[in-house]
Amino acid sequence: MPTEATLTCAPYDWIPPGEGVNWSSIGQHGWHVIGLPTWLGNRVLAELGEESGAVIQDDLVHTMTWLVPFGSAEARALPPEADTTGDEGKIFVPGMARTRTTYWRVKPGAKRLFTDCIRLLAALEAVQNNSRPGRPAS
Repeated sequence: MPTEATLTCAPYDWIPPGEGVNWSSIGQHGWHVIGLPTWLGNRVLAELGEESGAVIQDDLVHTMTWLVPFGSAEARALPPEADTTGDEGKIFVPGMARTRTTYWRVKPGAKRLFTDCIRLLAALEAVQNNSRPGRPAS
């Protein structure tokens, strides 16, 4: 059975311990972000399922933020709902034990950090078109 220590131990050194938060520059740790309003992000997360990487949810500004590989969102046509800048190029990174305000909706792990940018945008498009890839919109 997992102990409290194993549940809150951060898999990456840029994740603060316990319930802390770090104000981190986007790109500083080898990742970029794609943020969506929570109402849309919930649907995209459901569409991605197990293909989703780590997701930060911020209940203060009602956003969900996916970590994507560094540079993968550059030069992509993003819909107006998608944000790649965070708050002036920074985001709050929550500790693994944090469960309120800003927290990991999908916790990162050694094999679950990034979401493939192309797959994330395909899921967003499918949700916006109310269809799944390969199936016509209803």
